[in-house]
Amino acid sequence: MVVVNWINNVTTCHTHTLSNILHDALTLKTAFNHFSCLHIYREHNSEADKLSKEASTLPRGEWIIVEQNGTEEHQFYHRPYIDQREQRDNSPAS
Repeated sequence: MVVVNWINNVTTCHTHTLSNILHDALTLKTAFNHFSCLHIYREHNSEADKLSKEASTLPRGEWIIVEQNGTEEHQFYHRPYIDQREQRDNSPAS
């Protein structure tokens, strides 16, 4: 529900790493003629429950958007945002 509120501009995200991912999502949102984001509790939506379980297996920060148009399916894959601290921590020693 928190993420839905962020995407719908109801509340503001103040977490640095999440705000970068949110920025990417909001940028992607502008590519659509119509976009809606609603919260549906898991127990009332078996498809959302299935998708959330699939998403939990992705590495941190990665996401997939699946667009269905009749029998056609298109997948859009996003690589994770790596913050500068992680880059410094993983850089070779000089």
